[in-house]
Amino acid sequence: MKLVSIHKQTIFLLFFLIGLQAAQAQVWTMQQCIDTAQVRNKNLQMSRNNIAIGEQKEKEAKANLIPKVTANADYRYYFNLPYQLMPLSAFGGPAGEYKASPDFKFAFDEPYEELNFKSKDGGQINSLFFKNDSSRGVICFWKGNGGNLDRWGLMAPMFLKCNYDIIITDYRQHGKSTGEITIDNFYSDSQTVYDFLKTKYPENKIVVVGYSLGTSIASHLAIDNNPLMTILVEPREKFADKYLEILFFPLPQINKFPFRTDLDIQKTKSSIAIICGTKSALHKDALELKKLLKTDDRYFEINGATHQTILGDKEFEKIIYDLLNGTASR
Repeated sequence: MKLVSIHKQTIFLLFFLIGLQAAQAQVWTMQQCIDTAQVRNKNLQMSRNNIAIGEQKEKEAKANLIPKVTANADYRYYFNLPYQLMPLSAFGGPAGEYKASPDFKFAFDEPYEELNFKSKDGGQINSLFFKNDSSRGVICFWKGNGGNLDRWGLMAPMFLKCNYDIIITDYRQHGKSTGEITIDNFYSDSQTVYDFLKTKYPENKIVVVGYSLGTSIASHLAIDNNPLMTILVEPREKFADKYLEILFFPLPQINKFPFRTDLDIQKTKSSIAIICGTKSALHKDALELKKLLKTDDRYFEINGATHQTILGDKEFEKIIYDLLNGTASR
């Protein structure tokens, strides 16, 4: 009996020890889980902090990189910014982003006069008119398809340095300009602005300049008028059949706008200068248009410039200066 009792005690003790070890193991496992969870939470918090810091640094970097569209913005640096870093109010987005409220105040270092031209169909065309104290003439500038005068007004200093006044106009439904968009309205609105300039300058003091879409306006304007010169920057040969390549175009049913720069430049009376970047998507168009130039017209290529960067290129600025001062070589 005593032996059986001893065996029972031994077995009980054995089970007790096994249970104790199991309990200790379970306690250790629970503690390990707690420790592991704490480590994971700590790592997760560190990751979140790092992400937040990274996002803040990226935000600060972009804020420092993107100049505001104000008087102190450097147009050369601004026009060289890649599309993805451009503020919506400056370079695109939905068509509504091109519009500006009627009471919007433009801010530029250079003095300007804001003009509004009424059209017969009830539309209103908004322009900015920058003037020099000692002007040699005036630039009638026609902008590209993106942005409004809040951005394009930054082009004024380049031409003011050449002792030229400059007028820059928003197309209908861009900026403060209103009214229906039709190809006839494009042409009639540009003629309205040109007629205004003719009341202040002789035509041999007027230079018509167009960029991208604006080259279609400029080349057509030069058919029925006699400006001193027509400068086409990044022209498109035929706008109607290649419009899908143009980014951020806000105009509806663009296939109803058959701009034909290739036909227009053959009818112009003024001398023509074409400027295009060798890395531009429109380089081939410019080369085709070059074949149609008259003997006294000129063609310039800027090595490495793209459609997006050409306006901020130093060589572009030099070509413009030389053209306006009569010192540009072929």
